[in-house]
Amino acid sequence: MAQIGKSSSKRSTPSYFMAILGVSLVLIMLGVLGWLVINANKLGQYFKENVEVRVYVRENVSLKDSAALVEYISSRPYVKSFEYVTKDLAK
Repeated sequence: MAQIGKSSSKRSTPSYFMAILGVSLVLIMLGVLGWLVINANKLGQYFKENVEVRVYVRENVSLKDSAALVEYISSRPYVKSFEYVTKDLAK
């Protein structure tokens, strides 16, 4: 009976190092996850604002129709900027 009580009193000390390491790793992982969420939101906003669309007009379109197309595109509220390049300037 003495041996049972004697062996139970010799318990090892708790490993504080492993507890600190575990908490540190969890906090680092949460920080990285938060950073990814914040940057993903910014990246999504960047792609929404910087969409580039190119329109090629056939050769047999009159100047009046091409001017109407330019006016229509420029008057849209979702168009931030546009650039009209003629066939001669594109060469």
